[in-house]
Amino acid sequence: MPLTVVVNAPLTGNVNGGGPGGGSAVDDPAQFLLSQTGELKLTDAQVTRLAAIARRSAERRQALRAQMDSLRPQRARGERPDSATRARMREQFDQMRPQMERLREQSLADRRDAIAVLTPDQQARAWERVARAGRGDRASFRGGRGAGERRMHMRGGSGMHGGRMGGQGFRPRRLTLGKWRWPALGLFIVFFTLNIIMPFLTLLWAALLPSYMVPSKAALQYLTLDNFVTLINEPSIVNSTLNTIFLGVVTATGTMGLSYLVSWLIVRLKVKGGMILDGLAFIPHAIPTVSITLALIVLYLHPALRWIPIYGTMWIMTLALMTRYIAFGTRTSNSAMTQVHKELEEAARTSGASKFTTLFRITFPLLLPPFIGGWVWVFSHTIRSFSIPLMLATPGNETIAVVMYHYWERKADFSLASTLGVVMLIAIGLLTFASRRFISQGFTRSQ
Repeated sequence: MPLTVVVNAPLTGNVNGGGPGGGSAVDDPAQFLLSQTGELKLTDAQVTRLAAIARRSAERRQALRAQMDSLRPQRARGERPDSATRARMREQFDQMRPQMERLREQSLADRRDAIAVLTPDQQARAWERVARAGRGDRASFRGGRGAGERRMHMRGGSGMHGGRMGGQGFRPRRLTLGKWRWPALGLFIVFFTLNIIMPFLTLLWAALLPSYMVPSKAALQYLTLDNFVTLINEPSIVNSTLNTIFLGVVTATGTMGLSYLVSWLIVRLKVKGGMILDGLAFIPHAIPTVSITLALIVLYLHPALRWIPIYGTMWIMTLALMTRYIAFGTRTSNSAMTQVHKELEEAARTSGASKFTTLFRITFPLLLPPFIGGWVWVFSHTIRSFSIPLMLATPGNETIAVVMYHYWERKADFSLASTLGVVMLIAIGLLTFASRRFISQGFTRSQ
C-alpha cells in the first residue's frame, strides 16, 4: 500500500500515527513532529520544511518497499519459492544492495534534517513525548548510528513487526516507589554508612598512623603520610600491584568474552545441549573456592599434564578465577542478549555477513554497556580475591591481597596493610564511577 503523508489533516498528537505502513511514528520523525505541531509550537516555516522532509522520506520508503516486494512474488501469493527462485532473489538482492544502502543513508539524512528544524527546547519536548509514549529511543529518533540498523522499513521477512525491524526484544521499565522513596533512601544511607563509609574511615585512620591508635585528639599529632610513601618504594608492593592489575585485566576480559560466546550459543543460536552448557557454566558458583583451587593444583601437577607449564604462574590463577566468575558472566550476558532482538542478526545474515562478523560487528557493540559493567565487576572481585591467589601464588607472583595478608599476619603491620586497603578501595571506586558514566552514555547518547 503506498505511503501517504498527511499534512493538511487535523493533527491529533497521536504518537502512533506513523502512516499506513505501520509501526511507531518515531519511525518517521518528520511525520511525528508534524503531529505534535501544537505541543511543540511549530512555526509555519518549520511546518513547511517538515512536510517536505516527510513527503521525501515517504517516497523513499515506498521505493524501498517496492524493491523488496519485487523480490518476493511467490510470497505475495502465499506460495513457497523453490531453490532456483531463492537463488535468483539473492542475486537480485545483491545487485540492489548499493541502491538500498543509498536509500538508507538518505533516510538517515532526512531524520537529521527533521531534528535540525527544531530549536533545542523543541527537541527536548519532542524527546519527552517519545519517551512518555515508550516508543523508540533517542538514537532511533535522532537518526544516529544504529537507527537505520534497528529500524529498517521493509515489509515481510523474518522478524518483521508492523512493517519495521526493532532492535529490542525487551524493554526495561522503571518502577516508581512513591511514598516509599524516602524510607528507601534512608535505609540505603544507613546501610552505605555502616558497610562502606565507617570501614573506609577506619582504614584511612590506621593508614595515617605509624601504628594503630584509638581515635583521639592526642593521636592527631602522629598523623603522617609515610605509609603511602612506603607503598611506592617497597619492591614487593610494586610487583604485587603489577601482578594484580595483569590478573584483573586478563581474568575480566577472558571471563566476559567467554561468557558472551556461551550466551550467544545458548540464547541466539540455540544449539543442541544449550541448557546443559548453561548449567555447566553455572555449576562453579556452587563449588567452594578452595575445592576449585585444589582441583586445579592436582590436575596440573599430574604427570600427564606436566607438559602444560602453568602451575606456579599467573595463568593458573587466571584459569581458577575465570572458573570462579564464569557463572556471573553468563547470567549477565544471557539477560543482556535477551534484550536485543534477533532481527538485527537476521538482517546482517541476509546482507551476507558471517555468523562471527554478525557477532562482533553488530551484536557486541549493542551489548557493550553491560559487557563493561560485567567486566568491572569481575575485575574488582579479582583484584580483591584472596583465597585463590593465596593457595596458588609463588614467590614473585603475589597479588595485593596476598601481600596485605603478609603484612597483617606475618609482620603485624596493620598500618601498612590498611594503606594498601585504602588505595585499593579508592582505585575500585574511581573505576566504578568511570564505568558507570560510560555505561550511562552508552544507553542514552546517540552513537
